[in-house]
Amino acid sequence: MIDVAALSGTTKKRQKISETFERQGRQRQGRQGQISETFEPKPNDISEIYSPPRVTKLAAKHGLTPGWSLDLTVPDERGITWDFTKAARREDARRLVQSTKPKVLIGSPMCKAFSALQALNRGKRDPEVVRRELVIAEMHLRFCCELYEMQVKRGDYFVHEHPASATSWQCDCMRRLMAVPGVRATVADQCQYGLMSSDADGPGPARKATRFLTNSARISDELSKRCPGNHRHVHLTGSRAAAAQRYPRGLCEALCRGAAAQLASRARRSESSRDEREVEEGVRQRAVEESLRARGRGVEEICALTHQDTAAWDDVKNVWLDPGKVKEARREEMGYVRKMRVYDKVPRASCPGRPIPVRWVDTNKGTEAEPNYRSRIVAKELKATNPGDPADLYAATPPLEAVKMIISHAASGGTDRALMVIDIRRAYFNAPTRRPVYVDIPPEDWEPGDEGKCAKLNVSLYGTRDAARNWEEELTKFLQAQGASIGKSCPCVYDVGVDEKSVKIAVHGDDIVCAGEPAELDKLKAKFSQKFEIRTQELSTRKSGTLEVKILGRIVRRGSRGITIEADPRHAQAIVEHLELVGANGVVTPCEVQKEIIWTERAQVQNKEDILEQVEGEPLGAERARTYRGLAARLNYLAQDRPDLKFAALRASRNMSSPFERDFEILKRVGRYLITRPRAACLYKWQSPGKNIWVCTDSDWAGDKKTRRSTTGGCLWHGSHVLKVWAKTQHAISLSSAEAELYAAVHGTAEALGMQSILKDLCLSATVSVGMDASAALGLINRQGLGKARHIETQWLWVQQATREGRVSMHKIPGKENPADLFTKPLNREMIDGFMTTLGYYYPE
Repeated sequence: MIDVAALSGTTKKRQKISETFERQGRQRQGRQGQISETFEPKPNDISEIYSPPRVTKLAAKHGLTPGWSLDLTVPDERGITWDFTKAARREDARRLVQSTKPKVLIGSPMCKAFSALQALNRGKRDPEVVRRELVIAEMHLRFCCELYEMQVKRGDYFVHEHPASATSWQCDCMRRLMAVPGVRATVADQCQYGLMSSDADGPGPARKATRFLTNSARISDELSKRCPGNHRHVHLTGSRAAAAQRYPRGLCEALCRGAAAQLASRARRSESSRDEREVEEGVRQRAVEESLRARGRGVEEICALTHQDTAAWDDVKNVWLDPGKVKEARREEMGYVRKMRVYDKVPRASCPGRPIPVRWVDTNKGTEAEPNYRSRIVAKELKATNPGDPADLYAATPPLEAVKMIISHAASGGTDRALMVIDIRRAYFNAPTRRPVYVDIPPEDWEPGDEGKCAKLNVSLYGTRDAARNWEEELTKFLQAQGASIGKSCPCVYDVGVDEKSVKIAVHGDDIVCAGEPAELDKLKAKFSQKFEIRTQELSTRKSGTLEVKILGRIVRRGSRGITIEADPRHAQAIVEHLELVGANGVVTPCEVQKEIIWTERAQVQNKEDILEQVEGEPLGAERARTYRGLAARLNYLAQDRPDLKFAALRASRNMSSPFERDFEILKRVGRYLITRPRAACLYKWQSPGKNIWVCTDSDWAGDKKTRRSTTGGCLWHGSHVLKVWAKTQHAISLSSAEAELYAAVHGTAEALGMQSILKDLCLSATVSVGMDASAALGLINRQGLGKARHIETQWLWVQQATREGRVSMHKIPGKENPADLFTKPLNREMIDGFMTTLGYYYPE
């Protein structure tokens, strides 16, 4: 190894300190005899490097096992200082990290050379001295990053600290570390942790904005306090800046609290840790692929180098992948790229700007038992980069109720109808590009002589901004050539054929859901096969069919009573696991009755006026808030097929922007309910063709205790098949329950008329009926004009005209029989089960 000190030299002060400690060490050896040449390897919870004992001094107070602290001012047992400019000392530190295995390693290498203040004075200093200082500083930084990567490889944690404005954050080693998934950066103001200094005005808090990089969520939460700006700050210049390098006690306490919480959380977590994946995918593979891009390698060599004897990670599902299968999937994808002439290699000079970078996305679209590995090469075109880039990029996506309508059509009109799912392989490769697009050549396709070239696309590539639009136009052109009529209200639905034998189609990207007579489906399948490479699944009783298919991640089964739709149960399992509730006790309802809001008076600092403040507990830290939003979004997705979770999902979503501890309790309640009821399925019974769209609506007046806004709920049927449920918070604050019920009825009527338009696009007809349990709201709808409710906006009165014209019929239903009640307020188990049965749902064992 090269001794940097021998090449670059050290300052006289550092040499003097080092020589002093070495002389003292030799004197002790002469007095005491032989001393062990290394530390005795003892596993510990927390250790520090480039720091005297600071955090380790307080570790025992928080139940942590303190480890070592390595710094220029701290000698080892031989009395030799830890001078990391020497290669031998760096090697000793590596062995120490490997042998003692600290669970948390805190590093704060010298940052003077990266200081923004130092940068201002560089023009006045000797350039060679500046260069040497920067070389030494970068060496220390790379050494620290090497130790951090050792921590992550082992499944442990690290914390790196440097000033927020330091230029070190732009160094390659830091960028590579920050690119690792799971590593997060936070900025904290040390005045919030007790950092003090003094100036001409006396003692005062010093802000010192500091950035921390860590792979520990709990430590990140502790190190994210920002100054609210309600006090003065002492500016850290000269000797004050040097004195402020010592951590305040509050910061050390925060580091210990975060470390203790993270280690306690890890003790309860599954052995399958994401940390291992972070290194394998983030540190090693990305670096190797980037180097291969510059050198040029074939597909065989790059797959071997990036996936042999290492783990692969699913970028979509966040689970482990078999590296051998990933290698094979990438090889198969590159085969398609060449076969379909996705691009031509052209000189970079022909590209008007910088080529769009590309990357791999690997996933298993099947299960562990039945894997279906897929690797896609995708472009990373995030925004318009060249003049003339198209702005008309809209590509329609069908609403979920349109896809469920196709399934309902398959269950209507007899048991002979079949349901077919057509998956077009590499769909975007079939859509010609409509503008010149240049991308980087994938590293798997590099050949000698490609150094000055890029790839010009012939067809659309996943990740380009107009790829979805190009594919939509290509598919529409193909279906119209087969005699299909395109929907007007929803351009993603088509009707192919005439009369009762026509095939109803809903298109979602490259997945095409069809319902119709088996013979007609066979004809359509043959036409698709002539144009595209496809895979099909058929839900029918024919020999070529099956009794279970997957549609948009949902499990669709055919049985003797009808067709069953069930949400992917893995979503419920993931919520329980992320909330760390595996093995916990369950509950029988997804949410409890909303407690009364507790309010308190406090004095506002600026104007000293008394105001009321809601007490909701502590706000969630940055990382925990991110976890909360992810779980709330997953719950929202699951609730589309779980009406019993719809209201709970609404409550969890109300404070997405700034969640509190009280909001997290809502999610935990849902998690415990999912332990009791992990699955729910909806049965579409065999029925005659539905001729009616039936909607039930309800509202809970001022149901949100915080904002006093009302809640709208509703459900929509086609015949006896429920197609959609909803729970929403009304934007307007209603002055009465009748007004709230009116808004709910208007929303339900709009949903029903929208569904009626989709049915017309499918050449089907149906009448619209709306039911509610509020006589006052019916009175407002059946009259003409505002009457005494003159504060209501006239935009809500279109429902009066729709009723008079006969487009919609309004009905009164008993409150206890209104299933929309399920979406507006918490209910007990008996009422939940009763309404779920009314909606056609049951709980599989």
